[in-house]
Amino acid sequence: MLLTHETKLTASAFSNSWSGLAPEQELVLLVPEGLEGACAGIGRRDERVYLSPWLPGTIVGRKNKKNSELPSLLLDPPLWSFGSFVKVAALGEGGLSDFQAVERSVAKLVDQLGIAGSRYWLRTVGEDTALTAEVRKRLLNSECLGLLNDPSDYSVTMVLIPDGTRAYVLLGPSISIRERFNYRRRDVGASINPVLAACTVRLVPKDLSGVTIDPTCGSGTLLIERVRYAESKKGIGIDVSRVAQQAFSENLAHADLSADMEFRLSSASERKAWDQCSVVVANLPFGIRVKQDPRELQTLYRDIAANAAENLCGGGRLLLMSSYKSGLEGALAGTAKIRVLSRYRSLMGGLYYQIYVAGLEP
Repeated sequence: MLLTHETKLTASAFSNSWSGLAPEQELVLLVPEGLEGACAGIGRRDERVYLSPWLPGTIVGRKNKKNSELPSLLLDPPLWSFGSFVKVAALGEGGLSDFQAVERSVAKLVDQLGIAGSRYWLRTVGEDTALTAEVRKRLLNSECLGLLNDPSDYSVTMVLIPDGTRAYVLLGPSISIRERFNYRRRDVGASINPVLAACTVRLVPKDLSGVTIDPTCGSGTLLIERVRYAESKKGIGIDVSRVAQQAFSENLAHADLSADMEFRLSSASERKAWDQCSVVVANLPFGIRVKQDPRELQTLYRDIAANAAENLCGGGRLLLMSSYKSGLEGALAGTAKIRVLSRYRSLMGGLYYQIYVAGLEP
């Protein structure tokens, strides 16, 4: 859904009304599951807010003097998040006996923010439970929230998060992935989620802003996100697919980058396709999506690791992700010059992505 004028007004209402909320009010950001700690660190470093991991796929910050920048995140959530929300209420051990208190809390916040009558969408984040299913049904049928349920045309999102025998209700302005990543005019098969891309490129230091190479670049999302985050001077995308080349060119035309960008129609195994670089980023192909023989993937992974080791400058970084864990680990362990610095695992679209950040041996 594209942001409408009504949506933007609603978002402004949330942000401008933040100062009137109670000091204990908390803001929750939805982030790629498994990267909660990393996202909290990114928030401190890049957004100057203090956040901490909460439930899977969430990080939370409390309104206080130290978090003076926190309110702005409600109006303009960072690209590495799926949106930001006010924590409104919780159903505790009492379960559905607490539901009327939840209704009152939501209605009070709606009134405070001046968004009564706004249309909203209710979604559950995480594994649905009998409790959240019943709460969702009651919320949708409630007439005292001050909001109108309309999942086809909404400006407010309500989120229900289960936590064992508890459930939490969040409320925030709706955002559009399409508008936030509006350069993505074309995709190719197995394209990376742009929020995951924006998040993972921040696992590599921003000051490595020389040449960035993506040896399996597809339509270019991961490379574009890295280049625009680090303000790299040059980005090189490598791929064997002409369809990827066309998608890359169309997306690049709308990305508004000042860097020198180049697509090379070649295999990442070819040494001549590579240049000296400061960063290598890659969302590697894996069998469940590309149906390649594991032996072919192993060879590709090893070649990419070897070419990265040969072309990375001192202090450079290699960021690789794939659901093919054994192939990824084998390639990195089998490359003499490469040393793994950190490992992550993120759940996205029902798949676990293994994410490795590596550098050259000193």
